[in-house]
Amino acid sequence: MDAARRSAYDAARQLPPANVRTACQAPFVSMFFTPTGDVVACCETQSLRLGNVNEADLASIWNSAAYARLRAQSIAYGLPPACAFCTNQIAIGNWQGTTARHFDHYPLTSTTPQWPRVMEFSFGNLCNLACIMCNGDTSSRIRANEGRSPLPMAYGDAFFAQLRPFLPHLQTVKLLGGEPFLMPEVYRLFQMLQADELRPTIVVTTNGTRFDARIEQALAQLPISVMLSMDGATKATFERIRVGADFATVRTNAMRFLSDTRKHGNRFGFIFTLQRDNWHELGDFLLFAEALGVKVEISLATAPTPQALELMPAAEVAELQRELQRQQDRVLPQLQRNAPTWRSALAAAMALDLQPTTTASTPPTTPRPTQPPAGYRKAIEAGKSALQRDDLEGAQRCFDDAVALAPDRPEALLERGWLHRRRRRDDVAETDAQRALAGATTHAVPGIEAPTLALLALLAAASGRAAAAENALDRLFAIEPGSPRALVWRGWARLAAGQPQLALADADRALATSPAHDEAQRLQQAARSALRH
Repeated sequence: MDAARRSAYDAARQLPPANVRTACQAPFVSMFFTPTGDVVACCETQSLRLGNVNEADLASIWNSAAYARLRAQSIAYGLPPACAFCTNQIAIGNWQGTTARHFDHYPLTSTTPQWPRVMEFSFGNLCNLACIMCNGDTSSRIRANEGRSPLPMAYGDAFFAQLRPFLPHLQTVKLLGGEPFLMPEVYRLFQMLQADELRPTIVVTTNGTRFDARIEQALAQLPISVMLSMDGATKATFERIRVGADFATVRTNAMRFLSDTRKHGNRFGFIFTLQRDNWHELGDFLLFAEALGVKVEISLATAPTPQALELMPAAEVAELQRELQRQQDRVLPQLQRNAPTWRSALAAAMALDLQPTTTASTPPTTPRPTQPPAGYRKAIEAGKSALQRDDLEGAQRCFDDAVALAPDRPEALLERGWLHRRRRRDDVAETDAQRALAGATTHAVPGIEAPTLALLALLAAASGRAAAAENALDRLFAIEPGSPRALVWRGWARLAAGQPQLALADADRALATSPAHDEAQRLQQAARSALRH
């Protein structure tokens, strides 16, 4: 057992070591089902796939070697990389902010449990909102806006037949989205629990946009607690984040959920997703909830969403920290139920520039001069994610943040250069490309020089600088002689220079080598269109 890790864990929990059984009990008690049918230990470990319901039956997954390995790691306080969220929160002493704490109150009677005690279901991505921190994998509305086909249904009759023997052993069932109250699978599960006269604690996380007779009936018939996601204290902030929701309607529905859950002896709470656009309203939201006698749980928006606090530049982080400290004198004395929530959020905010980038199983090391600073790669990934949603402003902000963290590194400069080109800002695109080319040499970053030369060639061709374009293309083909992507890059440069016949020839050559090359197909269509006109 790693004494340093145990010490940090115990200090974070404020419990004596003798009372601590494992670093996280989720692998022993829980199964989390994702919209694609994957099974993971909890909502924060979705990169650690333990099985899929369309590839294996539930019993095989629960008793699999993958689950056994994770349990063994947990016993030894060795959380894997997928557990980085809780690892980081424990390291800064913010046990209140971990997901792991939610599993601690389940009795751990065996390290080889026969049945899970908790099942968390995200049956699909069906949702009526397009929240700015969300994406098409978890919101069908965003997915449609992205032009992507609907997510296939992962949970059919075979799954529910396998699920039935597990249900009597469950203490807790959690339902997440998308929006659970829109999903037929949720009501099918409700019917099974009622038919088998089972009454585990049920917790539904909802966006609060719906409250109808079917929901009201479910609240009356089953022990359903409700967690309502609400990310702003004002109409302007809430509706900017929860795109498609009406502030007044959600507030009204919140009061109805609160009344019905209390009437039936169940719990109601709020979830506030702390992010770049709403941290300034945290104090006022907690005061609103406190007046209702309602507990608030904080969820941190994390990369790759551009809304993540960890991706904020240093100046914004400093302002956030100063403002929350200023708010504390006004807010904290008025809080009782939500005082721990405030302290947890403040701890997370104050540690933003100190968050460890290593996992619990990897001791921190001093980065080499050529390695990027913490948050750099996350900012780039967030920018790429924003581009997939056609959120050019969000992508720009993320790439700007990355460049601010490491002004002479090439990766973010290259991404931002291509974005500038897409936005027809060719002058600044060329500046970024030249800086990226220099940075690729300085930092010895592999794989950067070729796409940077491609961008420089395209920019030169578009501005009529034929000699500069040819020079960049010659250097590009010296690195990747005749590769499909080099041919495509040259084709786009030739098309920009008004040479569609040559561009078409490059596209055809690329497709002869790689028939499924998407970008070559797009170049071919564009070149043919230019020839027709």
